[in-house]
Amino acid sequence: MQAARAARDPSALSVDARSTMCRGRVKRTAITLNGGGGMDQLIPVVGTTALLASAMVGGIFFASSSFVMKALARVPSLGQ
Repeated sequence: MQAARAARDPSALSVDARSTMCRGRVKRTAITLNGGGGMDQLIPVVGTTALLASAMVGGIFFASSSFVMKALARVPSLGQ
């Protein structure tokens, strides 16, 4: 009953599924918001941002440890 009403009236659709009549059977498809491009465009942006941020943090750690190790090598030890 709900599927037949949804096939006639698109405003009667639930948020998670849309029903259409196809050869007398109810066919359900997922509803996409804004043409379905929201998450498809967001995932590569977030992935690229995470990649660049982790590379920056790794570079900072490498540079600081390199400078610290050179500075520690020049400090005379206290035990001698």
